[in-house]
Amino acid sequence: MQPRIVHVRRRPRPAPLPASMRFLYAADGGSVLQVGYPGTASDADRRRFTLSCWVRNLAGDDGTGAAIFALTGDFSAISLAAITGLQVSYAAGGLDGAIYSGIPNDVWSHFVFQLDTSQAVEADRLKVFKDNAEIFPLDPVVMTQNRLSAFFLSGAALSLGALFPIAGKLAFVDICPGNIYAPSSFAADVSGVWSARMAPSVSYGTLGSRYDGSDGFNDTSGNGLHLTDIGNPDPTVALDFADLPPYA
Repeated sequence: MQPRIVHVRRRPRPAPLPASMRFLYAADGGSVLQVGYPGTASDADRRRFTLSCWVRNLAGDDGTGAAIFALTGDFSAISLAAITGLQVSYAAGGLDGAIYSGIPNDVWSHFVFQLDTSQAVEADRLKVFKDNAEIFPLDPVVMTQNRLSAFFLSGAALSLGALFPIAGKLAFVDICPGNIYAPSSFAADVSGVWSARMAPSVSYGTLGSRYDGSDGFNDTSGNGLHLTDIGNPDPTVALDFADLPPYA
């Protein structure tokens, strides 16, 4: 008698769930995730890149502001762009964005920052989009043509989170050197709701990164630019699998 062959059907392993990153209130300086760049990208990548992220203020903040992203480096000549609820600074060290009380509490907003200093027209060198609509600063950022950003510069540190005492959240952070991507590369209209794409159609090059919370604070682009919580001194950033912007 031939032995009976029993086929066991294995259930597929569920995909890792994304998570938002909650930056907890810290009165003595804020909560920050940080990573240092291990090398320097090409000049072309430092002149031209796209940053996409989802931001949410939390109710009860003190209104002083929180950083979306920042470069610790050579900030010697900061210029400001006053946009409702948002401040964008461009300095010798790179690009810096901060949210303020003008952004409603408890609402997820999608921001895309396109930096291309190779553009001949100054107004085209930095563009900012909120929820797929371009927003225009009252006082445009001044930057010289072909200026090199400190993004992707060896020794520079990328910081995400609250550099001021405020509570807020980030989700689906994508940093893409060398290319300018439209907001639709990172999100789409799903039944009338602007929703994050779980798999954006973008390139991360060798020094780009993606932080979607599906692997903790690790970079899921494959470049290994993992974030470290540099709390005060205890960890001040938490993952939240339940509170995320809509995603598809």
